[in-house]
Amino acid sequence: LGRGPAPNNVLDIYQHVLDTANALADGAQAPQAAVPRAQQPQPEAAEVPDTALPGPSGPIPAMLAAATPQPIAPAMPVGDTGMAASGIQSLNVPSTLLDELQRLAGETLVTSRQIDQQLDGLGSIQRDQRQGVRYTDELMGRLDDLVALRGAALQSTAQKAGADLDPLEIDQYNELHVISRQLLEAHADRSEFQRRIERIMNALSDLRSEQEQLNRDLQRTILRTRTVPFGQVAQRLQRIVRQTAKQVFKQVQLDIIGEEIPVDAELLERIVEPLAHLLRNAIDHGIETSQERLAAGKAEQGRIVLRVGLQGDAAMIELQDDGRGLDLDAIRTRAVSAGLLTAEQAVDERQLTRMILLPGFSTRSAASEVSGRGIGMDVVNQRIAALRGALTISTESGRGTRVQMRLPVTQTLANVIVARGQRQVSAVVAASVERVVSFAAGECRYEDGQLRVTLDGEVLSALPIEAFYGESADFSMWVGANGVGLYVRDADGKGNVVLVRGIDEVRSVVVKPISAYLPPIPAVRGVTQLGDGGLAPVIDLDVLLQSAQQSHFDTAKLSLTATPVTRVVVADDSLSVRRALEQLMQDAGFEVATARDGFEALAAIKARPTHALLVDLEMPRMNGLEVARNLRNHAETRDLPVVMITSRATEKHLAMAEQAGVTRMLGKPFSEDSLVTLVRELIAERSAVVSD
Repeated sequence: LGRGPAPNNVLDIYQHVLDTANALADGAQAPQAAVPRAQQPQPEAAEVPDTALPGPSGPIPAMLAAATPQPIAPAMPVGDTGMAASGIQSLNVPSTLLDELQRLAGETLVTSRQIDQQLDGLGSIQRDQRQGVRYTDELMGRLDDLVALRGAALQSTAQKAGADLDPLEIDQYNELHVISRQLLEAHADRSEFQRRIERIMNALSDLRSEQEQLNRDLQRTILRTRTVPFGQVAQRLQRIVRQTAKQVFKQVQLDIIGEEIPVDAELLERIVEPLAHLLRNAIDHGIETSQERLAAGKAEQGRIVLRVGLQGDAAMIELQDDGRGLDLDAIRTRAVSAGLLTAEQAVDERQLTRMILLPGFSTRSAASEVSGRGIGMDVVNQRIAALRGALTISTESGRGTRVQMRLPVTQTLANVIVARGQRQVSAVVAASVERVVSFAAGECRYEDGQLRVTLDGEVLSALPIEAFYGESADFSMWVGANGVGLYVRDADGKGNVVLVRGIDEVRSVVVKPISAYLPPIPAVRGVTQLGDGGLAPVIDLDVLLQSAQQSHFDTAKLSLTATPVTRVVVADDSLSVRRALEQLMQDAGFEVATARDGFEALAAIKARPTHALLVDLEMPRMNGLEVARNLRNHAETRDLPVVMITSRATEKHLAMAEQAGVTRMLGKPFSEDSLVTLVRELIAERSAVVSD
């Protein structure tokens, strides 16, 4: 972990741990630790032969086994490395704390936006006040001129009345002069107050800009605490490709581009299973055999490229293979036979490609456990939609198939375009919009019962945003007038214009989830609070467009043949071993159930049809030998393959396992590929016997 310096006697410490474990397993007293090799007395005459002694966990070098047991002296660090060298420490914190931090950071965005609204209001008042000051300046100037004229007239009257003093000797003022001077002084004070307010407003504006930058940095930092590099699942995906290719006797290479891209840890965990199915599907259906590839002028080894990138607040995952592509003729034939299409109905390639996402749709007469496993492309599409993502498929005959997935990096924040319709405001996810467009008068027309907009010489379908909410809209706002819209592509890649009344702003908002008491609404991530206190739904416009334009095929006519599911039960009292075996078998294409002991293993086997059991020897309540004897005493599980994985793989334990009815025993450590191959072979042998 790099939390401290490494000792200089690592090998001796490892050997001491191994000796202690062996002694505890045999019931003997734990040996004393050995001193560092540098402090041991080295024999000069006698030489230790470089042979290996047998051990329960593998061969032990004789030189280490012959070491004289002595207490370990404190290891002097040679030099700090890793995090210790830089003074960096790591802490384990619960994910709920990170969720709360992210929520609080998101709330600052809402509060900041409300402060912005108030500052905008103050700015508007300041502009009105400035205009009032200018108008008052004009009035005061006119008043000063009038007072000067009226004062001169009063002075003339006083002179006519026989004043003692000459006007050149002293100025004479009356009440009108006094009041006008007081008004001028009050106006000057008001102007000074106005200038002071302007200076404070400018300072507030600068501070608000700095706070906005700090909020963005805070959001990015908190998001980084929840993200991990995509490369963390790279080895797992490579193993899936390797095992699947070996199973179908094909040569396939997986190249992953963008392993360093940070992805939300929870999102990454939930996307692995759909990715695994897409990879198996590409190998089983798309990549040709070596002979077919050579005949087609391709490289003998198939290639799958997995690209990962970021686009705004969305993660873009693209999976592309160089196989044969989708068989569009077979898809059309299957659609016609299922009653989804008529023989004369014209359907383009993009619509045929989308048909593989229909529930129960398959071009194969027999389901395959390699790419089926009880999960089809429709389930992959549903899981992507559950993650608030979008999936698109494109294919080219003889060149391969490309699957693109757009997934939100976080479910709590979103960059949105606040668009005003005729009746309500919507927060449209910016990543779902290709661009904001504007059109001149006459470029939006109503033809054949549909709105159309001409952009750059291309005629595109258009519909008001109210159409997605089942509301009517007044077309006269756009027909024959200037307008604005959002350019969005549907599932078939066609461009569409969603008409809006105006665009307010583009900013990052906090997404409040919809109540758990309500059913999930497609394409709606949640609700956000705008700066003026109003609420707006946060929608993925492209997903909403796909849902609105989706053809309503009668999928009930499809033959929903159940895909054969191969189920394996893993029983081990060690949590780490149980999880590792569970992930290994899942990646190999099996449905996996886990058990902590023999009783739970028997209950899992009785609950559902099971094809194999992976069991540990030593477990609480009921060990692996007792489980095997129990299975062999019942007719329905008498021939169930039982693979025992244990560190006690001696001749004595092997004889006991064989007597109990264990099919095969593997010693630890074992090869993952060998275990998967063994389980498949045992299941295939059992199926062959049952069929005969």
